[in-house]
Amino acid sequence: HDTPHSLLFLSATAFWLLPSNAVLINEVSDQGTVDVCNGNDWIELSIPIEEGAPLDLAGFVLHDDNGPNDAYAYTFPSPTSLNPGDYLLLCTKTTDGPQFGIGGSDTVTLLDPSGTLVSTTGPL
Repeated sequence: HDTPHSLLFLSATAFWLLPSNAVLINEVSDQGTVDVCNGNDWIELSIPIEEGAPLDLAGFVLHDDNGPNDAYAYTFPSPTSLNPGDYLLLCTKTTDGPQFGIGGSDTVTLLDPSGTLVSTTGPL
């Protein structure tokens, strides 16, 4: 089952530099999808605004209920960036994606490089 889309309302002001909290965990599939990620679980990130510079995700940490220090927590490598208005699909248990599985009651959390909460799903 998928989580509902997160909504963020922004003014029409142009954003030249995006704060780290502009990226959202947009959607999560904890039971996989036949035609996406070879049936593995997946996480979709997005930046819901259309203007501004790309956001550098290097050093951001994505984790499940086991926390950011768990061996399966995923640290985004350099270079990884996301453009405003774009989406980033992360397939779990792949060589270049998060290694944690997503259980029915897990919470998926995104932290910036300083450990500050950026986005979370809450319990699925």
